[in-house]
Amino acid sequence: MNYKRGDIVATDTGGYVMIIKEQISNDCAKIFAICDREKVYFSHHGWFDRLATKEEKARLFWLLSKKGYSWDEESCELIQEL
Repeated sequence: MNYKRGDIVATDTGGYVMIIKEQISNDCAKIFAICDREKVYFSHHGWFDRLATKEEKARLFWLLSKKGYSWDEESCELIQEL
């Protein structure tokens, strides 16, 4: 499956959720951010299996907000809040 910039994907178990910057292969992409169940990280690459669920997306956005960031869906960019 082809994923595009801004797609939010997850691992099979939902343990990791990430925002795609650029797809590299079927299951790997350059990413904006990735979260586990408790923390958000800003990493270069991530491996995934599927699109994220509504609940997984909500967890990612909540953890991003705790770090002072928001996701701009229209421009597909992370925004650092002041």
